[in-house]
Order: sequence, then C-alpha cells, then structure tokens
Amino acid sequence: MIYSKQIPLADKELNDSDRLISFNRSIAALSGCSRGLTILAAITLGFVFTPGCKSKQNDGVAKSSSASSGVGEASLMDPIGGASDRDATGRPESDKPFDDKLFDIATSLQAAHAHLEDGELAEAESLLRKILLVNPTDVQAIFELASIQVTRGQLNDAIDLFDAVPVDDGQMAVRAAGQAAELCVKQERFADALERYRKVLAIFPASPLAHRQIAFILNRQGRRHEAARHVRVLCKLGNVRQDELHSLMVLSDAIYDDPNEKASHQSDGVRHYPIGPSGLARKLFSEKRYVEAADLLSESVNSPDTPVAVQALYGRCLAEAQDDERFVVWLGQVDESIRNTSEFWSAIGTWMLNQKRFDESVRAFLEAVVRDPTDAYSYRRLIQAFTALDRPDDAKRWDDRHQLLRTTTLASNEIGKLVEPDLDQYKTVIEGLEGLDRPLEALMWRAIEQHHRSQPQTDLKQFNEQRAMLVSSNTAFPNTQQRLCGLELSKFPLVELANIAPASGVYKARLTVNSVEPPSFENVASSIGLDHTYRLAAEPLDAGFAIYQAIGGGVAVLDFDLDGTCDFYFAQGNSDPPTLSGGKSNQLFQNRSGNLSDVTSVSGASDVRYSIGVTAGDWNQDGFPDIVVANLGINTLLINNGDGTFRAQATDSNDDVTRVSTSVAMGDVTGDNLPDIFEGVYIHDKGFDAKPTIKPDGQVEFVSPLDYQPGMDRIFINDPTGRLIVKDVSESPDDRRTGLGAVIADFDSDVGNELYVGNDVRPNQLWKWNSAGQWTDTAPLTGTALGYDGTRTASMGIAMGDFDRSGTLDFHITNFEAAPSRLYMNHLGTFQDRALAFRLAEDSHKLVGFGTQAIDYSNDGFPDLAVTNGHVENTNVPESPFEQPPQLFANFGNRFELMKVEDPSGYFETLHAGRALARLDYNQDGKSDFVVTHMEAPSALLINRTATKNHWLDLAVVGVDCERDAIGTKIELKSGDQTWTNWVIAGDGYLCRNEPVVSFGLGAVETVDTMSVTWADGDVQTFSNVRVDQRLLLVQHDPTPFALVFGAARD
Repeated sequence: MIYSKQIPLADKELNDSDRLISFNRSIAALSGCSRGLTILAAITLGFVFTPGCKSKQNDGVAKSSSASSGVGEASLMDPIGGASDRDATGRPESDKPFDDKLFDIATSLQAAHAHLEDGELAEAESLLRKILLVNPTDVQAIFELASIQVTRGQLNDAIDLFDAVPVDDGQMAVRAAGQAAELCVKQERFADALERYRKVLAIFPASPLAHRQIAFILNRQGRRHEAARHVRVLCKLGNVRQDELHSLMVLSDAIYDDPNEKASHQSDGVRHYPIGPSGLARKLFSEKRYVEAADLLSESVNSPDTPVAVQALYGRCLAEAQDDERFVVWLGQVDESIRNTSEFWSAIGTWMLNQKRFDESVRAFLEAVVRDPTDAYSYRRLIQAFTALDRPDDAKRWDDRHQLLRTTTLASNEIGKLVEPDLDQYKTVIEGLEGLDRPLEALMWRAIEQHHRSQPQTDLKQFNEQRAMLVSSNTAFPNTQQRLCGLELSKFPLVELANIAPASGVYKARLTVNSVEPPSFENVASSIGLDHTYRLAAEPLDAGFAIYQAIGGGVAVLDFDLDGTCDFYFAQGNSDPPTLSGGKSNQLFQNRSGNLSDVTSVSGASDVRYSIGVTAGDWNQDGFPDIVVANLGINTLLINNGDGTFRAQATDSNDDVTRVSTSVAMGDVTGDNLPDIFEGVYIHDKGFDAKPTIKPDGQVEFVSPLDYQPGMDRIFINDPTGRLIVKDVSESPDDRRTGLGAVIADFDSDVGNELYVGNDVRPNQLWKWNSAGQWTDTAPLTGTALGYDGTRTASMGIAMGDFDRSGTLDFHITNFEAAPSRLYMNHLGTFQDRALAFRLAEDSHKLVGFGTQAIDYSNDGFPDLAVTNGHVENTNVPESPFEQPPQLFANFGNRFELMKVEDPSGYFETLHAGRALARLDYNQDGKSDFVVTHMEAPSALLINRTATKNHWLDLAVVGVDCERDAIGTKIELKSGDQTWTNWVIAGDGYLCRNEPVVSFGLGAVETVDTMSVTWADGDVQTFSNVRVDQRLLLVQHDPTPFALVFGAARD
C-alpha cells in the first residue's frame, strides 16, 4: 500500500492557550476584521457551554451529561421539571396566570439567576418561563433556561431552546447556533450539528471554530472532500492545526483513529473515530477493501437523505471492486450533483481503463484531478493510460508528480508518529507541497517548523504577510493548469455517459459452484527418497541474504527416460562469490516404481554452478526432453542422449556472474516451429552480492531490486543448423526490468506464442514477435503490465488456466506483502485484474507469494490455486515472518476461498520459506499433485489425497508440423452444454516446469462428446466420444489418440 493510513498528528501549535496556529492579532487586520471582531470570535464563538448554575444536590451533573444520559432522562422527566415544580393541584407553577403588565423582566432575570446560583432549578425555571411568555425572544432567558435543561441532561430540549434565538440577533444567534451544534454532537445528531454550524457560517463566514468543527465531523464521516473545503478556509485565515493540514494530503484516504487504541501522544484529545457507515466505508476504501466498503454503503445510498459525497464514494467503491453489474445500476441513477464530484470521475476513469478505452479514461481522470489535485489513485492510472497510449513523456510527468505526492505524504505520516519533531521530515513536506503547487499549505507547515526552531515573532509576521499575499492573489492553491500538469482537457474525448456501459463491457462469471470437496494432501518426500534442500551459500544461511540468494531455486518435472513416470531436476546454489561454483551439484531424481533415486552423477546431469531457474523441453526435436539451467554466469543446456545420460553445453560464452538469471522457458517464440529458450534476468549489477544492513537491534533491512541495475532478458534462438543465437529481447534500455516469473503461451488466440514476463516492482511485459523479426511489448495495451489500481507488482509466480470457464486464458500472479495477488481475467481480448472481485486480495495481502499453479484438486472442472509463500529475508520483524503458510484456494466460479487442508504429514500446518512450485500427477491417479522447493529446508512432494468421485482426462501432445512439445496448443472439450478449455504452456511461472500434460477435471461427466485440438501452427483436429478417467497421447495429424498405460506403482 503506497499510502499508509492517515492518522491524526501530534499537535505542534504555536499558541498553547487555544491550541491553534495563529500568528498574532495582526491577522485580524490583514484579513479585513477588526480587533474587536477577533475577540468576539475567540469569546462568543467558543461554543463551549458553561451553565450558569451549580446544583447543591450534585455539582457534577452538568459535567457528566452525555448523549446516552441526556436521551434517557429526557424520555422520563416532565419537559418543564419534576413534581416540586407544581402547585398543590398538580398544575405547574409556570401555568398559573399572572399580570404581565406588572411583570418586571429585568428583576425576574436577576432573581432567576440568583436561583440558579443557589441550585434552585425549579424556581429559576418558573421565572424564566414567565419571562418567555412576555417576550418569547428574550435571549438571556433562553440561554438561562437552556442551561437548566443541560444540567438536567435534557439536551434535546436545550437544543430546541437555542434554535429559538432569532437569526437576526447577530452575536447571540451565532453563540446559540454554536452551542446547539455542540449539544447535537453530544447527542450524536451529526447531521443536525452540521446544519447548525452552517447556520453560524451564514452569519459569520470567517468563524474558525465553525469551519473546524464542520471539517472534523465530515472527516469522521468519510466526506473528505467536503471537509477539505473548510480546512482550506482555515489555511486562508491562518488558523489551522497540524492534524488538519495533514488531512489535506490525500483526500481519497481516510483520516481516522482506531477507537480500541489509546490516544498515544496526542495532547488535545482530538480523535477521528469513524462516524456511521460512510466513515467506516472510507476507512475500508483506504485499506483497499472495496467490496466490503461497497456492501456497507449499499443500503444507505438508497436513502434520499444520503449526501452527494457518499453516493459518489459508493460508485467509486463499486468501480474499484470491479462490481460491474452494480456499477452500471449506480451509473444510471446519478444526477448532476454527483457528476460534479471528483470521485465520480475517478470511478468513470477506472471503468474506462478496464475497458481499455484509454483516451476517454485520461479525460475522466483529468476531470477527477481538476476537482481533487490530491487524487493519487488517478495519478497512478494516468500513468497506466498514457503508457498504453505510447505517450511516455506524459506518463513520466504524472509518475514524477505521483512520486512527489507519495514522498510528501509519507513524510507527513512520519511526523505524526513522532513525539519529538523531526525537522528533516518537515522540510520534505514543505518542499513537496511547494513542488505540488500547494504554496499556502507549505507556508502553514513552515510556520509550524519555525515554531519548533523557536524563531522570533518577526518571522511569524513575515509568514502572515506571505499568507495574506497568497490569499489576495488567488494563488494559495493550484490552479487548473497546474492541476492538469499543463495538459488541455479538450485534447481528450469527453466520456459519453449514456454509452459508457454497453452490455458487452459488463464482466459476469458464466458458471458457479455451490460446494467443493474438502482438500487433502500429504507430503511424501522423505518416504519416497526425495532428498533435496536448496542451499543459499557454501555454509547454511538463515538471514542476511544477498539479492540473488533471496530468489531461491527451481525444479523441473520431466520424464527423461520415457518410462511414463515423473522424474525431477532440482537447482542448487551452495557456493559463494567470487567463483559461485564448486559446491554441491544440481540433482536429477529418477522415478523407479514410485521411489526416487539420485542419478545425477551417473547420468552426466551435474552442474556445480550457482543455479536458480530450471526448465525442460525437446530442444533438438529427437523426442527426449532436454534440460536448461539458469546459472550465475554461463547457463547450461543438458542434451538428453536418449540412453539415460546427458551431455552439457554452454548456452553462450559470456561467463558474467553479475547477471542474475531467474526463470527460463523453452518454446517457439519466433514462429519457425523450433523451440527457443527464454532467460529472465533479474539484475545485472556488479554489486549483486551486497549484503543487507543489520540494525543494532538485530532487525535486517532486506535488499531491494530498486537499488540495482535491472537486467535485459535474453532469447536463445534455435537456428535450424543447431546453433544458439543469443539476442536481447529489446534494444531499448528502457526495457531492462527485474524478471522473475515467465510463461510462453498463446495469449491472443492468433497463431504464434507470446512471452509473458513478471517483473519485480517494475511493469510486467507481454512480448509478441512481429513480422520485422522483433518483439513488441503489448502488456500496456492488453492490461497486463500493472495491477487493477495502476500499481506495479512483485510478480513471482504465474499460474495459467481458464478460471471462469469462458474459453479464454486467464492467469494469476503472486505479489509482495501488503499488496494483493493479481488475477488477470481475459475479457473481450484484453485482460482485467479481478483479484478483488474474486476475493483473492484479503487472504494474499499479508503474505509474500512465490510459486503458484492452477490445480483442480477435486476435478470438479474449475481450476483452483496452490500458492507457496515466504519472505525474501528473515528480518526479525514479527509482522513480516520469514516462514509463512502455504495456501490452497478453491474456485467457486465467481470467487476463490482459502481452504483448510487435511494433511496427515503436517505440511500445511507448518510454516515454510517456499519458492518454486510445479504441478504433476506423481502417482498417476488422475489427481493433481505438486512439488515445492524451499530456502534452506527440504523440498516437498504433496500428493493429492482428496476424496472425490469426479472424473478427469489427461492429455499429452506431440507436434509434427509445429515443434514437438506443441507449446501454444489449445484443447477444448465439450459434453452436453458444458465446455472446458486448457492449453499447452511452457515456463510455468516461477523457476519451474510442470509435468508436460494438459489436465482436465470433468466433474460428474462420464463421456466427452467432442475434443477439439487447435495445434500451435493453427491446424485443427477433432475427436468424438472420448472416454474419461484416462491419459491419452495426441500426435498431430494422427486420427486416433493413444491410450497410455503405465507400470508405475499407484498408492
């Protein structure tokens, strides 16, 4: 989360008497007010009601009155007093007839006041009511009588009395309205309080306390943009507090306090507890819990009394939550008042961006920032839209502005956490606000800073003169051109709201699942002979990782001896700079009747370099899978000789250990029907082996990829003569990124594969080979470069599948902590990140995700998700543990749910520092298993023990005209009105390679009516009446599938 929650700051005021930033009494003259009026504001507009009486029976009654006690007592007591206030007949004394001609109001007021001083409330009330019978607008009588009601706890009656003061009574009307407002706040009648504070402003527009209280209530109600208008008035008046300045930073985010937490170091007790559904919704919005926020507001927005700002917030929550159906309904109900809010336009821009209508989204976001120049959300999405429009200068302009706003806000947040002022942070805030064209706010912060420096009053006078100049010249806040960063609105098409939401643009899940079988997995690694631990260095290392060590090591699943069972090739580090070689070798495990044997040495598959990523594929098209190893330095290609042995060859001669290679993938990306090799490069930096800083308290500050030179990914092209031609994926230095996960697949359904690269903290890339023999990055246009909110991701694991059964390829990407994973759903040829809508965000938010795969664990036909998690460093910070739990998410068609896994081995109940995760069916029972590597801990093989009667079909493919592995082939199964789709994919995400089998869960279906295979070169074959619960081999052009029967032991 870029912006931490906005908490109220410690007040560092310049005047301790009233805890306000007020420079001196010359402010009144400079703002056009007399000194007398300034005193009036300080005295008569205080609104702090002090009853003019003390009860002899209870001195504390007035002090202890509260909203609850006031309501309770008002409902039980007679409106004009208790039994002692009545005569012998039971008639109230005030009801007795009297001669008003003989009644002296002045004398009666004095007598009433004397009764109040003596605590004789009934006697005082009787006189005051008689006065009001003679003169219903006698202000002093009204105030005295109201004080009695307050003392009795009858606050609502006191409010009614204050409301009776005529508006044209000037000073006393202001005082009465202010005190009525305060009592409304005590009664939690916040709407009524706002009405009365606004009554004060109608009489005295420059009332600081009225503006302050209105802003305070509105901020607590989540109506941040309305509150900001009043805080800006306080800035103009030179009468603003530090917490109020802080509230102006980013208006989309909440400013709030947790009611369950103590007030910490705040000196004045100002606590921003959320008020009502809108206040809580704003808090949820700040935490990116958009679905919950929308649900919370869904009932209240239907009320005609719902404020415009709350209705706009509701629409924005729907847009952020990607709740297309409710968004379209909301859009049809908005009126002109809602359309004039910044949050309305931000919602429209978000919708348009999801629809890939980039020009219109730019216009909508610009409309938003014209109304709210603090809208960091719109800043991020403007970067995204301008990047897609291939306008890098404009994208950079908004990126620079966003980074400046981020830095400024974070510094403001840090100030709020400190008891003692940090003047460097103040400097950051001041310079940031000046750079954001917000000079008056900067001046107010500078005044606070100068106070902490104990500067003389002459400096305060100078600040006051500067304030007056900014206000009079109308340059206190950014003008339209400054808000637009020099762009012209008219250059971008205005959104036609009537056509904004065509039916085709509304995303809706096609199928849903009502219930799923409980999952069950068991780690059998130790019992079958899987003995592998990825070592980060020559000696065991439990913390203080260099950046290359934090990546971990991979695993490839292959059948190198073609006996029909799964073998494994594991990467190994186990060495140190400068050689990064000579330690333990990578390991090749051969499956022998269900048990594994380490055949690394006898097979010639050894590699003692520091290895990270691995993959497999048929490089030389001889039918035997070869192995590719990504090393620090020269990569290795292990050619399968077909006799159980391998011969090693280098991929190139550049032995550069400063190039940190990660995932590798093998598949045809040049369209010549020969497999190529992709090498992801994380960083290319001489300082690659730098160790992190360790603080005196033992806390480790993990290294960041932003501190290193990013790398350029490479392609090893398979020349028909057998040579490897090495090419950078791009000639532009701007395309250097921090590649982690990688996948080769047919993303766009055109003939030919694309290459997707998940980059850490930099935009992801989707490379497409063009006719000119170059790769073009189509990620910005297809919506796969950034997350739904325009933010970059950590992008480790990538899981591919048709998650919504729409017949198109979707994918899931893991992310860093404090950020949700991503779920890119294919919609009308482009992608939308719908992790929030599919309920993946909350359970992934706290963890650091690495390997992930689509695994239909119950074979119900809906691909589920397996994820391994673990931090990049053992930081010794409890909130960021190094070892973390694995996760299994069940797919319900329109959402994912985190499942509790039955596990007799205890793997799912313990914590791990997981890295690579690959899918396979080890025991050939038709249920998907998975293998996981860890940091400095044994690798695991999780066998699927889920009890299910669902059916399945596994398919292996062999290309003839296309490459033998047939990467990019699409297979579609149909049975009745149901359809299932899957693809042949290479790369498989993070440092790994899955078993090269296309798996289908089919639920209760017993026969596949038709099976359509669209081969990688566009050739199509169709098969009918396919039996389920078997594995078939499909050979291109062969009319009959081959049923594969294996001899491996089943358990």
